[in-house]
Formats: sequence, C-alpha cells, structure tokens
Amino acid sequence: MVECSPQPDLIPTRFARLTAAGRSAVATVAVFGPEASDQVCQYFRPASGKSFGAIPVGQVVFGRWISTRGTTEELVVCRYHENRVDVHCHGGDAAVETIENSLASSGCIAGQSQELMAYEHQDRLAIEAWQAMSKARTRRGALLMLTQYHGALRQRLAEILAAMQAGQLELARELLQRMQKWASVGLHVTCPWEVVLVGPPNVGKSSLVNMLLGFRRSIVDDQPGTTRDLLTTCTAWDGWPIELIDTAGVREDAEGIEQEGIDKVWQHQRQVDLVVLVLDGQQDWSPASQQLVESFSEPLVVYNKSDLLESAGDGESVVPGDSSGRPPGILTSAVTGDGLSCLIDEMLRRLVPVAPGLDEAVPFTEVQSQLIGEVLELLKNGQVQQAIHQLHQFLQANDSPTVLLQNPRGG
Repeated sequence: MVECSPQPDLIPTRFARLTAAGRSAVATVAVFGPEASDQVCQYFRPASGKSFGAIPVGQVVFGRWISTRGTTEELVVCRYHENRVDVHCHGGDAAVETIENSLASSGCIAGQSQELMAYEHQDRLAIEAWQAMSKARTRRGALLMLTQYHGALRQRLAEILAAMQAGQLELARELLQRMQKWASVGLHVTCPWEVVLVGPPNVGKSSLVNMLLGFRRSIVDDQPGTTRDLLTTCTAWDGWPIELIDTAGVREDAEGIEQEGIDKVWQHQRQVDLVVLVLDGQQDWSPASQQLVESFSEPLVVYNKSDLLESAGDGESVVPGDSSGRPPGILTSAVTGDGLSCLIDEMLRRLVPVAPGLDEAVPFTEVQSQLIGEVLELLKNGQVQQAIHQLHQFLQANDSPTVLLQNPRGG
C-alpha cells in the first residue's frame, strides 16, 4: 500500500483540477500546500455558519463559494488532511474556472494533478502508475494500473534485487522474464494496439470495420478508391483498447488521389501491431493475390463475403490453405456477421497471447521495460554486480519524486 506523506514546506500552495475537462455531474479541484486551508477559507462559507478552520479533517461540508467578483457557487468541501482541501463543485468549466480564478487571485499557483501526487507520495512509481491509471482506455487497464499504484511493480523489483544480492540468480532471471512478458500489455494500457485492415478495393474492408465496431464509421461504396484516407476508430475487446484503421484499396492501376491513399497504407502498415489482410472469398487465388500476401509480415488473412459462397453453409469460420498457395484464413461476412467472433478472438490472440492477472507486477513505461531488458542482459553476461547496481540505482531514483514539483512539465 502506498503511504501518503505530504511535504508541507516543500512547495508553495497550489491547486489542480483532478477530474477531466468538459461537462460532467461533479468536478473536483484540489488545493494543496502549507496554506491550503487559509486559501479556501477566503472564499468558502459553510452553510452551518461555522468557521471552516474549525471543521475537523475528513468531514464533508456543504456551503457557498463567494468569488472575487461576488458570484456564488453552491458546493461541497472536504479537508483531506491538514495541507490539502478538496473542493467539489458542479461539473463543467464555468464553475471550475470560478474557483481557480479566485485561488489564483490570492497567490495560489495553478498546477497539475501529478504535482499533487508528487506532493503526497515518496514513490515515483506510484505517481507514474496513478498517471497511467487516469489515462487508461479501459476498466481492465485501470485496474491493472491500480495494482501497480499499490506497489506491485516496486515490490517485485525489490524482490529481484534481494534475490540477486543473495546469489539467487535463477530466481531473479525468472521474475525478470515474467515481467518482460507483460511489457507490451503495460505499454498499451494508455496507448491502444493498432490494427490496420488492408486489401484490394471492394473486398468489404469498410463494411467489415463497421460491423466490428457496431456502427457505421467508414464510407462504404462500390466505387474503387472510396476510402482515400486512413480512417481510425477506437474500440475495446475483452478489456483491451484497440484502434482499427481502415485503408484505401490496394491495386496496381491506381492513380491520383487514390494512389496517395495506397501510399499511406504501405507507410503505415510497418508501424502497426497487426495487419489484417482482407480478400474477397469468392475470388480465385492468383499471382497478384500471392504477391499481396507476401507484401506483409505475418498478416492475419480474412476471406470476406462468405454470405455469397455456396460452400460456406457448414458454419466453419477457419478455412485451411490449399495447393494453389492460398494461405489459411478466417471466413467472414460483413453482411451477416458470420465469422466476426472468430476474427476478434484471433486478433486478440495475436495481440495479447497471454494476459496478466490483475494482481501481476507489470511494467508500463518504456523506461521500466528498458530497465528489465538491460538487467536481464547483464545477468546473461555474468555481470551480476552491474545488474545489482543498475536496479538499486533505479529504485533509489524512484524514491525522489520532488522533481515533478520543481519542473512538472519536464521543460
């Protein structure tokens, strides 16, 4: 469990909005620092008539906020601890700006939510996990980051350090390799996996994307080259964030704007996590089809338009390869939805072959992932003392988060 340890003399009093921007039922502004209660007392009047300073820590108080312009907002305030007060007001930007402008006019400094975390916590890993949790695209990802916030990653790294210091190198390697296995999952908690659908014109890519998403997003037309730009939409399957990218149809005789769309396909497919190659299930296999398959590295092949195939009535979604060179693939219909569950399952299997439990220690930044790889490499090369030193330095550095307060924007 991460311990809260406010540092009252470290920074001047600041305020930060903790809830997302935009309209909502409730918004929260935290005021933190040595003068937090005094700052709030200038503008907040409890409905009970009591002085806010006399109200005990942890008690929720209803009252009015009287701004510097004389306008009032009904809201709820709670002194979280001696040096932090949370102000809960109506959602939306207007009420929040009234509170922020009042505080700023009396010398309180506008800050960011991560500065509050740095003020209250000594563990930078916990701060980073909290930041990732606030940006997680799905509930599953947020819960995974909550586990890291409560110390799973730090405890595992400390366990590995202790194992190396005790000469238990095989145990240290096993634990490092286990964490390394989850690195891709951790990095995608805040950044979705990218899945691009490519293929010739009129094979039903856009219709397939629409069916996968459950609503009409891409332009669907019989005219080749209708999709000229990369159209992206985010969804989530099994709790993992996925970005589907619809692309222009690939054909040799394209020109003009259509060719520009195809060029974007070739450029983007090298950067994505998975290429789904969509082909017309009605078409015979040809040299052009073979060349297209060989243009991509390990594509997931999909044979669409199964609703137009007489032989597709047996309910099979996975079709084997044949002697013509046609590779195995998944049979789908963007009209009836047949094969879509099988397609989603296969995409998830390729993106997340094994999913970590919610109680796992999971690295979730590039720095953490790099550290694990470097320590493993040092152990592999027999450089045990260097591995111990590097991990020890990392853990020590993460005990000093005050740099976030001094320079929160990294500039």
